Amino acid sequence: MNWRDNSMAWPHLRSRKALNLALALCVLALGISPGEAKSKARKTATPTPAPADGKKDFDVPIPINHDAKGVRIPIYSPEGVLQMMFESEIAFRMDAQQLRLTQLKIETYDGGGKPEMVIEMPNSVFDLKTRVFSSVDPVTIRRTDFEVTGANMTFDTETRMGKFTGPVRMLIFKPDTQEVPPLSQ
Repeated sequence: MNWRDNSMAWPHLRSRKALNLALALCVLALGISPGEAKSKARKTATPTPAPADGKKDFDVPIPINHDAKGVRIPIYSPEGVLQMMFESEIAFRMDAQQLRLTQLKIETYDGGGKPEMVIEMPNSVFDLKTRVFSSVDPVTIRRTDFEVTGANMTFDTETRMGKFTGPVRMLIFKPDTQEVPPLSQ
């Protein structure tokens, strides 16, 4: 169904000019620019080019005090290989430097672009400047050979290192390809 099929329900939007004006008014009412609206519609953010210090800043097209649903942020290596993918149900821009993310899933990839592990954070805050995720809710990390759940966690996306605080539970799975030797008695 296109916009012409719905002209009976919205008779004042029969022309393309009126439709564009209505869209522009909606965008202005939300307080975002048309460029941000297009980026928000794609729901994929991309890092901006590296500044002089070599550190990339994230260009997340969410205005302050607004949220976006279904956000996906891919992180690529300088060679163009996918390193990480952040997926969140809802991302809320708290201020110029912080995002609050709900139901965040971080997938990390090895040097060849194959999935390595998955980090699940129900509620987290992402600092765009330091690129560190922090969560005060339980966090789960899954890999093919183990699963770790901790009460709180901080995760640095640059170093790929995380730190648990509070109770931690780890399950180690027997790998299918290796025989685990029996414990000595």
